[in-house]
Amino acid sequence: MRRILTSAALAATLALGAAACASPAAPAPQPKDSTSMAQNPSCTSQGEYALRQSAHAVFPALPKHSEGAEKTPSGGIYTVNLSTTPATTSITFDVEEPAPGQHLDFKEAKVGDELEFWGYRIRITSICQGEVRFDVLKHP
Repeated sequence: MRRILTSAALAATLALGAAACASPAAPAPQPKDSTSMAQNPSCTSQGEYALRQSAHAVFPALPKHSEGAEKTPSGGIYTVNLSTTPATTSITFDVEEPAPGQHLDFKEAKVGDELEFWGYRIRITSICQGEVRFDVLKHP
């Protein structure tokens, strides 16, 4: 069963004043750990894009927003909960414009969930310790 989650459905928080962080260089790819994947079926290591707990950035960067780079979201991971079945994650996305910036949180997302924000739609494809992977289904 596929769930489509929106900021309202998740009681997402819209907080003005959270400016987006600059994207740091991408960390080295993590090797797949077959032991942790066997213990966590949500850790598929599939998905074109990744969020990592070590940095507030999307790897690679999301497709540029049609209205400019300052409206292209960046993101990060708050939590990964591997003790639930299925695993869940709480993630955040933010943009610089319109000033002073906007911030959305999505809580308890699962593999297969679709999240919508600022004209983007993504599908969560993998939840591993320290990394969440997803595919972009739509972008402005």
